[in-house]
Amino acid sequence: MATDYWPDEDSNPIVAGLDIGFFQASGTVTEGRPVKLGTGVAGAIKCQNGSAVGDSIGVALKSGTTGDYIPVAITGVLKLTADGSGTNITTGDMVMSNASGKVIGGTFTTASMKTFGGNSYVLGIALQPSTADGDEILVLLGKTL
Repeated sequence: MATDYWPDEDSNPIVAGLDIGFFQASGTVTEGRPVKLGTGVAGAIKCQNGSAVGDSIGVALKSGTTGDYIPVAITGVLKLTADGSGTNITTGDMVMSNASGKVIGGTFTTASMKTFGGNSYVLGIALQPSTADGDEILVLLGKTL
């Protein structure tokens, strides 16, 4: 059974201190879902819903379609939905997004992070644990290195 570990914040996923960038949608963007970079053009940074494990760099704060400008949280504390189909998330774990827009824990090494030319972006650090699919937990967004 899913648990909301921060029930005081139901109507808005924003909890504290966000740094926000405005990206232009290059596909479908869903509010509250991690987004990946889209193909950029002069004068715009593009984004769209993440579609693979570890491809996301922030969280959309508004839904939109191609051409819309979307506020994207890059750092700060947000409430996100965890995917409990794999391993549990422990407080303090680095998390990344999965293909369905939920967060998952992982064992990261510098060789596996895109910041070092590897395979996955770290989305942030779990501030609360997760043991079931659909758990809502607080995540400190931002690069950890």
